Amino acid sequence: MDEYGILKKVERGEMTAEEAVISLKEKPFEDLGYAKVDLHRHTRQGATEVIYGEGKTAQQIRGIAGALRDNGQGHILVTRLDREKAGKLTGESDFSYYETARIGVYGGLEPREESRHPAGTIAVVCAGTSDLPVAEEAALTAQFYGNKVLRLYDVGVAGLTRLLSHLDELVRASVVITVAGMEGALASVVGGLVSCPVIAVPTSVGYGASFKGLAAMLSMMNSCASGVTVVNIDNGFGAAFSANRINRMGMPEHEKAEVPGVSGDAGDEYSDNAGQEGKGAPCLQNGANMRDRDRIGELSCNLDDMSGEEIAFAVDRLMAAGARDVFTIPAGMKKSRPGTVLTVLCDPERMAEFEKQIFALTTTIGIRETVKERAVLRRREEVCETSAGRVRVKVSEGYGCRRVKAEADDLMAAAESSGRTVSDIRDEAESVWRSTGRQRENGSDRS
Repeated sequence: MDEYGILKKVERGEMTAEEAVISLKEKPFEDLGYAKVDLHRHTRQGATEVIYGEGKTAQQIRGIAGALRDNGQGHILVTRLDREKAGKLTGESDFSYYETARIGVYGGLEPREESRHPAGTIAVVCAGTSDLPVAEEAALTAQFYGNKVLRLYDVGVAGLTRLLSHLDELVRASVVITVAGMEGALASVVGGLVSCPVIAVPTSVGYGASFKGLAAMLSMMNSCASGVTVVNIDNGFGAAFSANRINRMGMPEHEKAEVPGVSGDAGDEYSDNAGQEGKGAPCLQNGANMRDRDRIGELSCNLDDMSGEEIAFAVDRLMAAGARDVFTIPAGMKKSRPGTVLTVLCDPERMAEFEKQIFALTTTIGIRETVKERAVLRRREEVCETSAGRVRVKVSEGYGCRRVKAEADDLMAAAESSGRTVSDIRDEAESVWRSTGRQRENGSDRS
């Protein structure tokens, strides 16, 4: 059990102060042989241990993450994780991988408790596209710790107007992280424009005389702009960790720390809205503490010279490539011609990849792109045993709501094999889920 859980038990009268002291002293770390996992780092520093993926095997990463999760720390960051190792971890529950940043996350990208989110914004300003891996490492790390992040990419000093066009956004930031290679001049320019702290990240991008980032680092360290602090070469994580601490200054002490491992449904209490459970959205008694947000890339274009079959083929290909969603809307184009608006939703770091695919699969000559922040319900999948076989059930929770939906493919397969109707099996699956769900909420299967 984590420190937060122990203190909550004391608060509820389920554990004495003496028992809590013993529990806190009992296990400061877990020795796995190849790693001594720090279980008290959250108590000391306000943030759980971060797993540095480079040099570790996928099995070692899995073991360290397992030790943290077994001790109640369900929100875990893995940095410098390559695609091959991530592929071996992707099948695990609640694990996500962000390839550009080389970051893996257990327990969702952002903390689930809204009260932990600081009000200020961390701006991540990136000089060029080649600096994106380091910039995204910084941006996603800042989001992991609950910060609102503004991304300003490809605004290097070779085209100064690109940066100045965002000046109104920059001056409102609480902290600015500048990411640049070559000569690293971006940090000095930004440092001379804003009044907030600037954290400069030199990158190893550049030609021979850049000495793999050394030239940029020395330039940033010798900046004539006051208030510029420099971290190590390519250290996007370190910059974001420091920016997070700066952004939390002035917050009440109990709100500064990262939420110590909020598990999927632990402690969530629902009202018993009769007749709505499973198909509607019953209210959460503590729903204000179950809020998730994320960011989504949106690409859209107009099509007025493609057949329905060609558009359907493009939609299928884009979905197969890993788009979050693809949809079309009929529209009237210029000269009253009928047309179609194609929209693709994807992870923000994959927008450039999907732009190429849209151009290749359609006849469009222009794509509109935006990155939007979304309020989302936290989702998980459970399996229910029905008389017609196993049926997966998707459960979405948060913002005072719960929605339960049986997987359509499973329903149809069960209906076909049993000779029953889809609606009959759906009602049984959701009834089974409600029954087992109540057992969970009553604590019958909790440790």
